[in-house]
Amino acid sequence: MEKTNGRIRIGILGLGGTGGFFGGKLAKHYYENEKVDVIFIARNETKEKIQETGLMVESVDGNFNTKPFLVSEDSVEIGDLDILLVCVKSYSMAQAVGSYGQNVKKGGAVITIQNILDQAERIKGLLPKNTVHLQGCAYIISNIAAPGHIKHKGGPATLFFGDNSNISRYGWILDLFIDAGIKATLSNSISEVIWKKFLFISPLAVATSYFSCDIGTLRTDESKLSFLRGLMNELLALARIKNINLVHKDMAEHLMILERFPPEGKTSTQLDIESKRKSELDALLGHVLAESKRNNLESPHYQRAYEKLISSNN
Repeated sequence: MEKTNGRIRIGILGLGGTGGFFGGKLAKHYYENEKVDVIFIARNETKEKIQETGLMVESVDGNFNTKPFLVSEDSVEIGDLDILLVCVKSYSMAQAVGSYGQNVKKGGAVITIQNILDQAERIKGLLPKNTVHLQGCAYIISNIAAPGHIKHKGGPATLFFGDNSNISRYGWILDLFIDAGIKATLSNSISEVIWKKFLFISPLAVATSYFSCDIGTLRTDESKLSFLRGLMNELLALARIKNINLVHKDMAEHLMILERFPPEGKTSTQLDIESKRKSELDALLGHVLAESKRNNLESPHYQRAYEKLISSNN
């Protein structure tokens, strides 16, 4: 896959904290660009707000407002895409890709930015022939403040995507991201990268939700921090069973990264639970517990969290 001529058309599907931040940077950089069109796939209040006043990104790196080339939910109006960046919640991914994956033309790429381990399995059979699926993940604390208004609170704001094979032919996508000021990395071992991110996001989301506390409280309360470490150790055990190269050094690095997050920050999963919205707990907690049981692993910390956060609400 190599883009050599014609306009490059990038669709951003999911304008939440992650898609809004990275999509906003792409739209801002390529606004009225002669070679690149950035299209926001949105509906209802978000669509109306962006059409009227643009997408507002309030960021620790500097605020900005931008409009895309087009904002639409109509697949016909959206037309052909070279890249579809999918940043919806994990429980909506299959439906979203099923609705707009057909817009990706031959030689194009669907890039899923998700906090889950089974990205490929969830969209298997949903993409047109001769398109590629690149998996991805991001390290960022960013949420929706209001429709069309994203609040980036901190974190490294880094984006990883790629495949588990030769990635040289995707360099043009990396160039697009970097030119837009996105700290992006193209990986040829993306499964390992996603597992490493999952080692961070799953225990963090589960622990903050379990204790209903912000990140600052989690990292300064030794009993809560011990629970977080317990979750991480159980994930490391599962990774070893699945021949994923994760070690305790990765866990130590994540705990250091946690120090860079704003103390008042909360995970999106925790915010969803507190607001009584649908959350990603099934993917971040239930999937881990099911895989651990399937592999005859004890996961007492995940089990405790499951009983409080999922079983008690069913």
